Amino acid sequence: MRILIFGSRSLTWRHLDVIRYCATHALLTEAVSLPEFIRRWTTPTNRLSPEEQAHVWRMAPKDSTLTLCNGDGPPGRNRGAIGADKLASYAAMGAWWEYPNRRMRWFPPEPNEGETWAQAAGRRNREMVEAKPDRAYCIHTDLDSSKGSSMTAAFLREAGISYWYVRVTQAGALVSVEERRP
Repeated sequence: MRILIFGSRSLTWRHLDVIRYCATHALLTEAVSLPEFIRRWTTPTNRLSPEEQAHVWRMAPKDSTLTLCNGDGPPGRNRGAIGADKLASYAAMGAWWEYPNRRMRWFPPEPNEGETWAQAAGRRNREMVEAKPDRAYCIHTDLDSSKGSSMTAAFLREAGISYWYVRVTQAGALVSVEERRP
């Protein structure tokens, strides 16, 4: 199963929990609504029981390969572009710790002659979508006013791939979750 988690470069550690919910939701092989999943996981009065949480971890077949398609930053830096991409790598490895076949597929921006990093990042975003993710999640404060994330969302729509738009505040609070279909 290929998972794409993308979003704002301005996300910080305050957003890690929301990204963990998305990485955990990606494990579910049964149709479970992300808004319902997050609500059940986070609401103290309706929190998943330990048995239900254990069931979530058992739902994905352990012999399948989980691959996080991840945007990489410029060469010479730590792996992962800043923001959502870097946080997604931490969240996925934490959520998928018991899956022996977990992988990261890095997509670095590689500028061609005379091309800017922004143009190379745009090509990288298209390549991540061309990897045909089975599940895609966008974590952003305002997707519709962004450049790179809205471009990736447009590529997903063009490819006929649905994605979850998880809107968050700068402080890391969840605002809304909606599934966007092509």
